[in-house]
Amino acid sequence: MKRLTDAARFAGIAIAAALSCSCSEWREDRLLAAEFIYRAGRDRMDNGAAAARGFFERHRGALTSRDALGWWMAYAAAEPAEVRAAAAYALGESRRPLAAPILARLLQDPDGSVRRSAAEAWGGLRPPPADNRPLLAATKDPDGWVRAAACAALGQVEAAPASPWLVERLADENGLVRAAAATALARVDPARARRELEALLSDPNGNVRRAVRHALQSARMAAPTPQR
Repeated sequence: MKRLTDAARFAGIAIAAALSCSCSEWREDRLLAAEFIYRAGRDRMDNGAAAARGFFERHRGALTSRDALGWWMAYAAAEPAEVRAAAAYALGESRRPLAAPILARLLQDPDGSVRRSAAEAWGGLRPPPADNRPLLAATKDPDGWVRAAACAALGQVEAAPASPWLVERLADENGLVRAAAATALARVDPARARRELEALLSDPNGNVRRAVRHALQSARMAAPTPQR
């Protein structure tokens, strides 16, 4: 009975979000966006969004069209948090830098799951945004999942100014954050990664040690070939 209740709740969320968009006609991208929100909300409660992401991949063309981008921008201000988190994911999958200001706003959302989705989405924007300051600030978020997502995204966009921010997170109390920071630092600044990561080879967290070993290997491969 609880699953039925949840399904009904998220169906209502999706419909309400779709209706909140000011448009005089029902478009395919609008209907698909509503269904995606329903699936994302339902699956988020089941500890995963595999079905929603699969649905997104099947309908990527319509859901990342220029018109659809407007729906996601509207959903980014909707209630409840599940809708905003789904919108952040979709904005990231659109890969359009135009989404950066909306994601920057979502990085300050009161809900941690929304901030995490926004950080993850930022890493997918292409070309990467020129101004990554909102993502840098997210590396100090009170939520460890958000800090880890922000570090990972900084590595994905290869934001050169991120190096000192990532080094600071190598000492984070959360092992997930330390691992993400190590991986990102190897991509952003291989030379500094080679200097900073050796100390983490003795980290008490096995996952961190594994991430550091891989990061060091990557950083060493990125080293310039000595001139003969």
